[in-house]
This record gives sequence, C-alpha cells and structure tokens, in this order.
Amino acid sequence: MNKNILCILLASSFATSALASDNKYVGALYSKQEMSYNDKSLNTVGLVGGYQFNNYISLEGRFSMGTSGLSEVYETPDSPGTVKIEYKEDFDNQAAVLIKASYPVSQSLNFYALAGYAKTKLEVTLKYTVDSPDLNQGISTSKRSFSDGGFSYGVGFNYQLNEQFSLFVDYNVLPDFDVIAHNSKRNWENISLGINYHF
Repeated sequence: MNKNILCILLASSFATSALASDNKYVGALYSKQEMSYNDKSLNTVGLVGGYQFNNYISLEGRFSMGTSGLSEVYETPDSPGTVKIEYKEDFDNQAAVLIKASYPVSQSLNFYALAGYAKTKLEVTLKYTVDSPDLNQGISTSKRSFSDGGFSYGVGFNYQLNEQFSLFVDYNVLPDFDVIAHNSKRNWENISLGINYHF
C-alpha cells in the first residue's frame, strides 16, 4: 500500500477513535473535480472521518474513488492508411488529511476553512492502432499510473440538521498535477457535497 495513503488512513483512524466518542464523526461525500487544461471534470465519491477537538478546530481525513474518466482520440493521416492514438485517463483515488477551522454563523450554521495535504492518483492508458501498408500493422497498449500531492486549502459551510446529522459543501484548491503522458501541468480544484454522522 502506498505509504502516503497509509499515513492518511492512520491519521483518520486516530481522529475517529481517540478521546471522547461524542466528538467523532464519519460521513460520505460526492466531489466534482475541475481541471484547467481542458475544461473537463471528473467525479468522485468517498468517505470522511474526523475528530472535533472543540467548537473551532477539527482534524479530518478524506478518501475518494473516481467514478468517471475522460478520453480523447487522435488520428494521423498516413496515406493510404492511418495511425490512431486513443488517450484514456481514469481517476483512481484521492486522499487528504486536513485541519478544519470553524466559525459559528448561527446555532446550526458554521463557516469553515480547510488546510492540509492532498494526494491524487490517475491511471493513463495509451492505445496505438496502425492501419497502413507502409507501416507495421497492429495495436499496442501502454498503461501507467501518475501520482502527485501537496498543499491543499479551501472553504465551506456546515449545516447541523440535528444532533446526529450535518450537511456540508466546500470548495478546495488542490496541488498542481503534472501528467507526463499528456505533457500538461494542470490546476486542480474541486467542489464537494456531503453528509456527516456525529457520534
């Protein structure tokens, strides 16, 4: 298992098992990931685990899996045939450990800021199809994983429905991601919606 992901899971486990049980919370989230280089988005679903030290400070761990990907096809004319390149990018997973600083706007509504470390992993597949009498005929496929991580920060709102359940929405700026296979450096951000259960 990737050491960074293991550290994140251990931190999340500590945050949801230590100290008083009524300060723990777990939840689920849906996130829309936006990338600057092609104006396309990827979707993820994931889990949240955290520990609220007091009314203002919490430690939170998040782990999400991709539910969508993107693909592009390039064709190079090569009379009398063609060379086709299929590029496919799948969102594998994303993990984060965050400090959450909250400010109560009302009894039920909190504004919060997030800061911490986030890591993203993508799976990239390249498929080459050659259809030309002048070149070697055939199909070849290569697949690689790309991971990148760094400082992440954001803001959000949390609405307490009752003693057990709360809803949240937040916006996060993620570290820039280098995808060598696509020769691109992208700005990365996401908007997340979720629900937490408080013990």
